[in-house]
Amino acid sequence: MSGRIEDLTDERLLSREGQRDHAALWSASSRRGVVVAAHYHASAAGAEVLEAGGNVIDAAIATSLALGVVEPAASGLGGMGMMLFHDAQTGRTTCLEGACRAPKRATPEQVAQGPRKNTHNAVALPGLPALLGHVHQHFGTKELGELCAPAIRLASEGYPTTSFQQHLAQVYERPLKRLGCAAHFLGDDGEPKPPGTWFRQPALAQTLLRLSDVGFEDFYIGEVGRKIVKDMSAHQGFLSALDFETVPEIGQMEPLVGHFGTLDIRTLPPPGGGVTLLQLLHLFDEVAPERFEPDTPDGALLFAMLVQQARMQRRAH
Repeated sequence: MSGRIEDLTDERLLSREGQRDHAALWSASSRRGVVVAAHYHASAAGAEVLEAGGNVIDAAIATSLALGVVEPAASGLGGMGMMLFHDAQTGRTTCLEGACRAPKRATPEQVAQGPRKNTHNAVALPGLPALLGHVHQHFGTKELGELCAPAIRLASEGYPTTSFQQHLAQVYERPLKRLGCAAHFLGDDGEPKPPGTWFRQPALAQTLLRLSDVGFEDFYIGEVGRKIVKDMSAHQGFLSALDFETVPEIGQMEPLVGHFGTLDIRTLPPPGGGVTLLQLLHLFDEVAPERFEPDTPDGALLFAMLVQQARMQRRAH
């Protein structure tokens, strides 16, 4: 590992949202590549795999799993995933989608009958485990146990929470208590944990350990899947054994292609954010001055306005 990882400390990350200008809080490097994620523990997990001889797909799997541990409200096994990667030998850019699937029992009539926000009825069949299993089978080089190890370590040994996590716990405090999740994500006093609280997730560690031993398909057609079905049944969720009969198929799509100056850009199609990214680059290419200085007040304001415009267009269309 390079010295960059040694410079990363949990204390420096406690004010996550206020530290976005420090690149060292978001990336980690090895002698074989660079990994960037929304939390440096996840970046370090990917860099660790690269350093051990894994390829970019191996590193992406390790990063994704670790991110699901340290940002459990924003990432993880319970969501969807998209992956875009380029093969330098063939020159082909591949886009894969592990979409969430609506439960088979969630007919329009059934959905309209009851609450469907912050309840078990809001849960779709996750696609991320299927995506990770697919890319590991077809493109990975390392054993699954090696790729899961950093995430298992973070879940079992713990890490200090950030102000970002405290904020999310405050936002969802009431449903966490109502759905019986308070013991996992709130403090002993029933309140959101303050930044710097050491956070362990032994149940998640056991799930990851199980998947590392028998494969991601267990999330659907094995022990993990059966536990999810049991919990859904106990809480009147739409997901049932019907949804866990097979591993979801992974979709393959053509990437969006755009241009920025002399560069060709290949990015994610919907539901990914590639349209917004290309629009932002095109706007910048049209209106930015030739000697653009992002660190000046005028430069920062211009870029912020372009980002806002691109995001407004996405919401509108």
